Amino acid sequence: MVIMSQRALRSRTVDTMSEEMDLGSREKSPEAIELTPALEIEGGRLGDVSEDSDERIGSKEILNSDMLETERSSPERSNGQGEKVSSSDLQTMMSMMQQLFQQLEQQRAEAKQAEERTRTEVKQSEERIVLECQRSKEQLNKELSKNLAAEIGKVTAEINQVKQEVTKWQGKLEREMIGVKQQFEKERKEQDAKLEQLVIHQETENVQIKQKVKEIQGIVENNKVETTREIMTVKVAIDMIQKELESSTSNVSRQLREQESRLEQKINVDQLKLQSGLKSLEQEMVQLKLKVSNQMRIPVDRTGVVTDGRTVNARGDVNKGSSNLESVKATGNLGSTEFALPLFDEDKGVNPVSHIRQLEEFFEFRGIQQQLWLIVAKRSIVGSVSKQWLEATSMTFASYEQFKSEFLSTWWSAAQQGLVKCRLYPS
Repeated sequence: MVIMSQRALRSRTVDTMSEEMDLGSREKSPEAIELTPALEIEGGRLGDVSEDSDERIGSKEILNSDMLETERSSPERSNGQGEKVSSSDLQTMMSMMQQLFQQLEQQRAEAKQAEERTRTEVKQSEERIVLECQRSKEQLNKELSKNLAAEIGKVTAEINQVKQEVTKWQGKLEREMIGVKQQFEKERKEQDAKLEQLVIHQETENVQIKQKVKEIQGIVENNKVETTREIMTVKVAIDMIQKELESSTSNVSRQLREQESRLEQKINVDQLKLQSGLKSLEQEMVQLKLKVSNQMRIPVDRTGVVTDGRTVNARGDVNKGSSNLESVKATGNLGSTEFALPLFDEDKGVNPVSHIRQLEEFFEFRGIQQQLWLIVAKRSIVGSVSKQWLEATSMTFASYEQFKSEFLSTWWSAAQQGLVKCRLYPS
């Protein structure tokens, strides 16, 4: 019975130590998992921890082997001594167990110290990395601020230069407009002087006619037949004079209208040139702003971004007609200035059919693409009434053919054709 109790005590002791060692390894495993990145950095510390665990496993194996040898020797000892129990063997076993427990506790303490050292070193490494990142960030911010200030200075100088050029163009245009107005006033004064001379001449002729009428009345009293003949002659002369006055007045009015039309065309051309220059300057300013904004932010791959017609044609397969359309809208460039754009003003009696024919000849002469005909045709409409009609119906135009049909149906209707025929053939 004593031998059985010793065996049971030994087995229970071995099981207890095994459970405690397994429990220690399980308690350590989550911490080891958490500290894996730090332990990879601190490779030397991992070697110490692995050696501690190997020593622990080796001590467990030694304990098991000692216990097995004790169990093996116990039957021999029992066979040799009988049922007597040796107190020296129990004391030896207890001292061995105490030594093993002390070694186990010492190994646990060393493992905890190694873990604490590893955690401290990992924390210090993280703090060093954070400080280095902050220094790099501050240096990068300083460089970006310096570059941004330089770019802003350049852009400000370029904007000031553009403003000076715009002011120069505006002054030049104002001077040209003043010159045109002065020339127009001069020609108008000359025409007014001619009209005054015609009026004076007509008044003189009227006075002479009145004098002749009085003379004729005196002669009529003496000779009715002769007076009647002279009266007819005077009437014919009066009719001729009136016709001459009407023709001269109509010629003067026609010349005035032609001069006004030429002046308006010249003013429109100057305005188109100025608008083209201003729009090109605005486009340069927009490109400069885009350049600055692209340099201020981190570049990102933006596929499919459309900035203007030229950029689209350079990056991808895009319809070239739309690019030309945008360039015409932005600059107002219609080609050579040798063939002026025909203008339609209903108030000045411009024939609609003739205007359409001249407009299409203008398209062919300039080589304008057909998809741009509608834009150019809208620009050819001038005059208050014509402009109001265009503003009222321009939203419905999808093509030049639709514009042409609507234009002719409005300004060359059957009623207007009848009026023209009545003027040509009054009978």
